[in-house]
Amino acid sequence: MANKGIQFKFEGFDKFIKKMKRGSKDTDGVINKVMKKHFALMKATAKQKCPVDTGALKSSIFYKKTRNMHYTLGASMSYAKFQEYGSQRQKKGVYLGSGRHGQPFLRPAVGKHYSAMNKEIAKSIVNI
Repeated sequence: MANKGIQFKFEGFDKFIKKMKRGSKDTDGVINKVMKKHFALMKATAKQKCPVDTGALKSSIFYKKTRNMHYTLGASMSYAKFQEYGSQRQKKGVYLGSGRHGQPFLRPAVGKHYSAMNKEIAKSIVNI
């Protein structure tokens, strides 16, 4: 009598692989949909928090999809960084110069919606 050793038989593995590939595409679509929704909310919040003089900075606030599951929120005016961070160095909340303090509008907008976005992504993925 010949020793056959141990044999394993896998059935349905090809179906599993197809489901995983499809699931990946489904997951990407769900994540992108949720991110787009929340980045639109971030943009709206940033516009509410944005300091207004001429309105140019406020109208330059944007979000865009840079690649799959990657979005950017920003403002295209050259002085946006000075409004966000200030025009002089600041160290641990201590103001070090005669320039202007920043009036953040992008970071608070992200902070307001970031957690809710992550929770909705997690919930959506579970339901796929």
